[in-house]
Order: sequence, then structure tokens, then C-alpha cells
Amino acid sequence: MQASVQDVFTGSMPVVVIEHKGQEIRFSASCYGKKSFVKDNSGYDNFDVFREINAYWLTLPNEIQERIFELYKNINLIFDDALDSRYLNVRLNDSVVELVNLHDFEHVKNWVMFRSGIQIPIGIKTEYHDHIDQKGSRDQTYIRSDYIELITLALILRVMVPVWGEHILNNRKESGNRFKEYYAFKLLRHTNLIKTSAYDKLRLYIDITVGEDKNNRLSIINGISSEDFPEWMLALVSIRRLCVGDISGIGVDPGATLVSSIWKFITQKTKPADSTGDNIVNVKEDTENTPELYDKLSRLEWYKIKYRISLGEMAEMELSVSDYRRVANRLCPSMPNDILERCMASSKELMNHRILESQITTMRWVVKPVISARGVLYLSKELIVKLLGVTQAVLWVRGHHYLSLLCTSRVKISDDQYHVSSTEAKGRLTKENLAELDRLFPYQKTPKTNKPSLAPIKPKTTNLAVKSIDTLTDNLSMCSWIMTADEGFIADYYGSFVTRRLPIDPNIRNLLAKLVIEISSRSWTA
Repeated sequence: MQASVQDVFTGSMPVVVIEHKGQEIRFSASCYGKKSFVKDNSGYDNFDVFREINAYWLTLPNEIQERIFELYKNINLIFDDALDSRYLNVRLNDSVVELVNLHDFEHVKNWVMFRSGIQIPIGIKTEYHDHIDQKGSRDQTYIRSDYIELITLALILRVMVPVWGEHILNNRKESGNRFKEYYAFKLLRHTNLIKTSAYDKLRLYIDITVGEDKNNRLSIINGISSEDFPEWMLALVSIRRLCVGDISGIGVDPGATLVSSIWKFITQKTKPADSTGDNIVNVKEDTENTPELYDKLSRLEWYKIKYRISLGEMAEMELSVSDYRRVANRLCPSMPNDILERCMASSKELMNHRILESQITTMRWVVKPVISARGVLYLSKELIVKLLGVTQAVLWVRGHHYLSLLCTSRVKISDDQYHVSSTEAKGRLTKENLAELDRLFPYQKTPKTNKPSLAPIKPKTTNLAVKSIDTLTDNLSMCSWIMTADEGFIADYYGSFVTRRLPIDPNIRNLLAKLVIEISSRSWTA
């Protein structure tokens, strides 16, 4: 098993690839950029972030390597199917904890010391000798034993590079540019690694370094208090320096160390951004003029990603759809058992493929009487696949055969994954369907305009149901689809089974409109 970085020297963003026995998993590393994986120093262009961790993985038993690869696969699927990034850390927690804990700190440390070939820089002393002219204290100094543990920490953090890369990409909108590393770092909070002496030493080093001369050097991103800043900096150091820093000890500059790299990074972050002092860290003070809430909560405590529902409510929703037969019978009381079981069996193929939002949207419309559209966001992929199977069966029995085949189809993966077809060619809605949609959805949206109108012209309104149908049509038309349905269903619809490729029906808008109209009628669950 090995990890590598691809697309570093091309125009696209770098990608981390995990390979094992002919299989590969790809993770985005766009948040790191090219410079994290390439050394610009002349004569040292062969820097490989994953060289040491690849060498360590080769020493592990085959079953451990298999499990590590399986965990990466699970994590990748979670990222692919995360419908709500606020729920991402909850879904990732178990896999990340096991992944990191499989790299025992003491075992990795022994490998670093005796088998890795890693060289300790000549500037690192074996013992600490206090001297009146020496700058700094013991807590601010890394001796050889401390440095070996720091290298061990940096080596284990290599396994998090693909995870953090994808997490920051998926979560940047909710966490914001300032705190994206802080929330990605929280994935380590339940691991054994965060409790090691190496992290205790690093926390102390950062706290003391940041604590020096606060009024002149303490940085900031506006709004982070002096109490929170060290923890925020610990996240940045771990993700931006340690996990991609050179630990080989054989670089061009023999005096360069991880410690010096960390120190430079901290000092850069703690320099005032400008002479106005706008970016200086705010020291947390309790004053009579400070609002009561601010007295109790720091900026990072305010800036928590909150779920709209509790974990107990999530569990309740999962339980409500766990019995797929009950869900199917509620949506379609006349559901034949053989059709349901055939749909459930074939839909399982989607567990190995990415499920697109367009499929989820169709499924939400159908299962709305059982679970709210927003509630679907909190379900596991296994339950979503089951609901897609139920949706296929319900649509088939109710006569929406084409949509039934489409909802459980998978996207065709190829060098040219997206098949862009003209959505104008997808027939317009008939007058009958438009009239019925206007009747069922009478509240329409009027577009805002800043242009004054001299004539009393009635503004054109938009039916939100029509807009949703148009959006779904556009999304479906962007992809090439491969049917996963039972061959019998395909043969029944097309007259014979020839291919699993499913072209977008030219009348897709009206097919979706008929479904929306039927769902909106009171007879849907009758």
C-alpha cells in the first residue's frame, strides 16, 4: 500500500492517491496547493511527503494494510455522499479514530529511531544545559528525545493529509476561511494521538511562543481571543506544517528543522497585518461594558457548527425508515412484494457508486409522506440506498416507469464523465401541466428589480414548482446514466434488454411534472 501526489506539475490542483493491490482512492489536496508537495530549493526536487509513511506501511502485516485501505475507502465514500457538511464530523469520527489509532505512537517511534534512516539535524542537542546567556527556557527548546517524538507525530499525521484535504474542501463554506483548519483538526480529538507527550510538548511550545510580547506581535485574524489563539494555532501548525513538513533530515539546508519551520510559521501569523492594528488579536477581558454573552464565550466558542437537530432526533429519523417494507407499503399499499425485493436487490449496487443530488431530490419528493426532505440529509448512505430502492419500486408500480429506472441509475465514470446535452431540447411543459402546477402551487415568486418602470407593466412571476423541475432537468441532463435496475424492468419498459445505458427522455420535464402533480394530490398515499 502506498500514497502519492498527482497533478502537482499540471495546471490542476494536486490529488492524493491511495493505492493498494491494483485499487486506488483519490482525495483532493487542493487546500495544500503545489508548494506543500514540491521543494523549490535547487537540487532538491525529489521531496516526497509520503516517502516515510509508505516505508512504514510496508512493515505492517497485510491484514493491517488491508484495514487501513478499507478505512480510507469508507472515508472517501462518506465525503462523496455527505449531503450536509455540518454532519460530516459525526459520520467521519469512527473511521478517522480507527485509522489514526492503527498507527501506534510507540511503535512508529521505534521505527523512526532504528529503521527509518531519518537523520536528526546536527543543531538538535542531546541534553538541555541551562545558561545565563541562552535564550528561551527548557519548555521552548526541543532536545533530541523531544525532536524524535515530534518527527513521529509528523509522520503519523501524514495519514491525515488526504482526509484533511477533502474535509477542508467539503466544509469550507460552513466553517469559513478562518476556521477551516480548526474544524478539520477536531477530527483528532478522540484519537490516542492527541493525548501523546508529543502534542503536550507542542501545545506548550506554541503557548509560550504566542504568549511573548502580545501587544507587539500577537497576530490575528480578527475576532479570536488571546485565550483561543494557541489552540487555533495548534490546528494550523498541524495541518499546514507538520503533516507536510520535511522530516528526512537530508534537505539542502542541514540546519533546517521542523522546529524552526514551526517557529517561522507562528511568527508570520503573529505579525500585525498592517499599521492600523485591525488584525491584532483581541485579548479576552471581562468588563462592565462587555455584553454578557461575550463575557462567557470566546470567538471560537461562538463559531461552532450547530446541527439543526439533536443526535437523538437523527437516530429517531433513521429508525423511522429502517424498515423498508413498512415505508413502501405506506407509500404504495398495493405494493407487490416481488417488485419491491427486486428493486431493493438491484439498488444495492449504488453502495459502490456516488449518488448525485438529482437522485436524492427525486427520492425526497416520493418519500416525503414518511420523512421530511430535510431529514434525508441526516441519513446514512445505506439507508439512502434503501430509500432509493423503495422509490424505484413505488414509481414503477404507480406507472412512472422511466423515472423508476432513472432514480437508481449510476453516473457513468469515464475520462469524459459529464455528458452535457441541451436542456432546451427537453420538451417544454404542456399547457395542461403548467395550469395544474399553477393551481397546486399558487404562490409564485416575483423577481426583484432596481429598474424603475414608467408603464404599469405587470411583472412576470415564477412558479417555484416549475423552477424546481427545470433545475432537476438541467442536473439530470449533465450526466450519462447507467441503469442498475433488474433486467426484467428494463426489458418491460423498452420491449427487450439491449443496453444499460439510459438516455435522458426528451419529454423529461413533463414526466417530472406529472410526478409532482400526482404527489401533490391527496391520493398519493391512499
